[in-house]
Amino acid sequence: MKRISLSILLLAVLIGCSRSELEEAFAPSAPTLYAEIADEADSRTYLEEAKYMRWHAEDEISSFLGNTLNQRYGFDGKTGANSGTFSQVSYQLGTGNPISYIQAVYPYASTTTIDDRTGAIGYIFPKVQQHGEGDTYGPGANPMVATTSGTSDVFLYFRNVGGYLKLQLYGEDVKVTGISVKGNRQEKLSGEALITATYNADPQVQMTDAATEGVVLDCGEGVQLSNDPQNPTLFWIVMPPTTFEGGFTITIRGDNGKGCIKSTGKKQVITRNNYVAMSAFSVVCDQEIDESEFKEDAQVEQAINIPNNQIWYSTKNCMAYDFTSGGTIDQKETFGAKMLSNIYYPEGYGVLNFAGDVTKLSGIFNGNTMLTDIKLPGSILSIDDDAFRNCTSLESVTLSKGITSIGDHAFASCDALTSITLPEGVSSIGNFAFSHCTSLKSITLPEGLVSIGNYAFIDCSSLKSITLPESLTSIGNYAFGNCTSLASITIPSSITLERNWFSGSYSLKEIYGQYASEDHRCWVIDGELVLFAPAGITSYDVPAGVTSIGDSVFSHYTLLTSITLPEGVTSIGDNAFDFCTSLESITLPEGLSSIGYRTFYYCPSLKSITLPEGLTSIGDQAFESCKSLASITLPEGVSSIGHSAFRDCSSLASITLPNSISTMDSNLFYGCPSLKEIHGQYASEDYRCWIVNGALIAFAPAGITSYEVPAGVTSIGDQAFDSCKSLASITLPEGLISIGNSAFHGCTSLKSITLPEGVSSIGNSAFHSCTSLESITLPEGVSSIGKSTFYYCTSLASITLPEGVSSIGYKAFSHCI
Repeated sequence: MKRISLSILLLAVLIGCSRSELEEAFAPSAPTLYAEIADEADSRTYLEEAKYMRWHAEDEISSFLGNTLNQRYGFDGKTGANSGTFSQVSYQLGTGNPISYIQAVYPYASTTTIDDRTGAIGYIFPKVQQHGEGDTYGPGANPMVATTSGTSDVFLYFRNVGGYLKLQLYGEDVKVTGISVKGNRQEKLSGEALITATYNADPQVQMTDAATEGVVLDCGEGVQLSNDPQNPTLFWIVMPPTTFEGGFTITIRGDNGKGCIKSTGKKQVITRNNYVAMSAFSVVCDQEIDESEFKEDAQVEQAINIPNNQIWYSTKNCMAYDFTSGGTIDQKETFGAKMLSNIYYPEGYGVLNFAGDVTKLSGIFNGNTMLTDIKLPGSILSIDDDAFRNCTSLESVTLSKGITSIGDHAFASCDALTSITLPEGVSSIGNFAFSHCTSLKSITLPEGLVSIGNYAFIDCSSLKSITLPESLTSIGNYAFGNCTSLASITIPSSITLERNWFSGSYSLKEIYGQYASEDHRCWVIDGELVLFAPAGITSYDVPAGVTSIGDSVFSHYTLLTSITLPEGVTSIGDNAFDFCTSLESITLPEGLSSIGYRTFYYCPSLKSITLPEGLTSIGDQAFESCKSLASITLPEGVSSIGHSAFRDCSSLASITLPNSISTMDSNLFYGCPSLKEIHGQYASEDYRCWIVNGALIAFAPAGITSYEVPAGVTSIGDQAFDSCKSLASITLPEGLISIGNSAFHGCTSLKSITLPEGVSSIGNSAFHSCTSLESITLPEGVSSIGKSTFYYCTSLASITLPEGVSSIGYKAFSHCI
C-alpha cells in the first residue's frame, strides 16, 4: 500500500478541483536519476566477484529532490558496471521545505530525513544486518549518500558512509546463526546518526545521544564454517566510523544455542570506507551467551505531521467511506469538530476535513471492514474505547505523539494489523485493547507506559516477542494469554510478575530482565520461581537458589516429562504442575513443607513420586487424576491432606498414611478402584480400611466382591464405599450406629444389605444408584431417612420402614421404578 502524505495548503487548493484536475495535480514531474558508485577501495552495496559494487534489482534509495520530502526511488537498469538509473516508486506530497540540491541516501528508509537549515541527514544504522553469502555484505547493509551540485543536476555520485569489520572464522562442525559486536567502552554502533554530505566531499558521521550500543549480523538458519584455517569463512559487518578506545568484544552464536566469545582490549579504529580485518580464528560454541545482545532495538518510525483538522484514511475498495452509515451523527460529540468534507483522492486515500481540531473518535470506525489505513492528528489525545474494534481489514495505523491512552477494545479483532508503534506519551493500554489481533507480529511499547489492562493482548497468536518498559507498574489478568507464537519477552524489574499473564503462551523460550535465570528460562524473585519458558523443554533442572515454586508456573506444559527441584525448595504453589500430561517423574527435595491446591492435578503419566520428610500439608485435589500413580507413601509429619487429594487415581494400589493423620476427607480416594492396601497406624488388620475413633473413613476396594466390616466400627463415614462397583455383599458389625452421606453411593453390584440393630441414622444419598439392590433390612432404631437415600435403586421392589421413622427426605425413593 502506498505511503500517504499530504499538506494543508495543497489540500485547501484541491478541495474544489474536478477529478481530472486532481489527477493532473497529483502527477508531479518525477525525474530519472543517474547513480554511480564512487571509485573508492572496497566501495559496494554488497560484494560480488572482484569486489565491485553492483546495483541490484531490489535496491531502493531515499531521494530529496530539492525538497525535504523523502521520495522513494527504485533501481530500474544498469548503464555500466557500477552505475544505473533510478525511477520513482512512490511519492509523498506536502509543503516540505526547499533545499538547493538533490540528495540521495542508500538504502531507502521512511525514517531518513534531511534538515534544510543544517543539511544534516537523519539516518538510522540498523542494529541487525542480514548476512550476505560469500565475500559480501547483506542487501542494504552498507549506507551510501550522494549530493548534487544543484536541483537540475540529476547525476548521483554515491560515497560510502560507514566502515567495516571483516571476520575470518573456521571450526569443526560449527554452524553460526549470529555475530554480535560491542565496544568495551559502550561505543554507539547503531541507531540514530547525523550524516553531513556536501557536493564533491566525503560524508561525515556523528552518532546521536539516542544511538545504541552494539551491532548484529543475522545469519538466518546458520552458516556452516569452513574447517580449513587457510580458507576460512568470511563475514562482513558494517558500522559507523568508530574508535574503540578499549577494544571490542565479539559474541558468535552457534545453532546449538551456545556461543564463542572473543575480546580484544587493544585500541581499534574503524574509518569510513576502510575495513579492519581480524586474523582468522577457530570457533568453538560451548559458552553460555546473553541472547539479548542479538535482539533488534526498537526504532520509532518517523512521525507524519497530520494537520489537526484532518484524518487521513484508505479503504479496501478505494472509495470514500460513509462514516454516518447514511444517517446523521453529532459531529462535535463524535469528532470534537464539524466535518466539512470527505474526499477520496485518485491516488488511493481519503481525507476528512473539519472546521476545527479533531479531539475525539467515539467509536465511529467500529466495525468498519473496508478501512485499511488510518493516520491521526496530534490533537487526538486518546484512542477511545472500541475506536477501531472489528476493523478486520485495518493494516496500518499511524498514531500521533500526543496520544496518552489506548481505550478498552480499541483495536480488538483487527485481524489484518501486523505491527504498531505506540508513541512516547502513552501511559495506559485498556482492557482487551489489542485482543484477538491474530496477525499482530510486533508492537513497540514506549517508556512511560504505566499500565496494561486485563486481556490486553490475549489471542495475539502471531506476536513473537515483546519488551515491557521499566516504567510499567501494572499488568492485568491474562494480558498476553494464548499468545501461542510468543517466544521472547523482556520483563522490567519494576513489576511483580503473575504467571497468568502468559497463560497458554507455550512457545515462550527466552525471558530477559533483572530477575531472569542464567539460561533465560525462569523469572525468579526473592527465591520464588514465578514464570517459566517451556518451549522445546522435555526435562528441566530448576536452578539452585529457588526456594518456592509459584502458582501455575509449569501448568499445562504437556511436553515436560521430568523435572528436578533443587535443595532449598520449601513449597510448591497451587496448580504448579496441573495438566502436565507427559510428566512421568519429579524429584522433591528434603525440606519441602507444603504442596498446594491441585499442584499435580491431571498428570496422567506420573508413575511415581517420593514425598520427603518434613512435608506437613497436601492441598485439595493435589494428585487428583494422576491415573498412572501406583503407590505413594506420606511421611510422618503430614497433618493435613486436602479434599479429594487422590481422587480418580485409578491405578493407585497402595498408600501409606502417617500416624499424624487422625482425620481425613471422605473424598480422598474416591474413584480409586485399584486401591488394595492402606498402611499406617489406623489401618485395619487386612489393610482394607482406615478407621479412626470407630469411624471407617476410607476403604480399599480392589478385587473385593464381598466384605465383612471389622468389629469395633461404629460409623460408616461419608463416601466410604462410594463407587465400589464390584461389591456384591457386605456385612456390617454390631455396634454400628450411623451410615454417612453417600456411604454406598454407586455400589452397582450390591444386591442386599442388613443394617444391624442400633443404627439410628442413614445419610443423604447413602444408597444412591445402587441399581442391583433388591432388599434391605432397616432396624427399629432408624428414625430418619435422608434426601435421595435410595434414589435410582431401580431393582428395589419393596422395603419395610420401622415404626420409629418420623421423616423421609426429598426424593428418598425417586426412580425406584
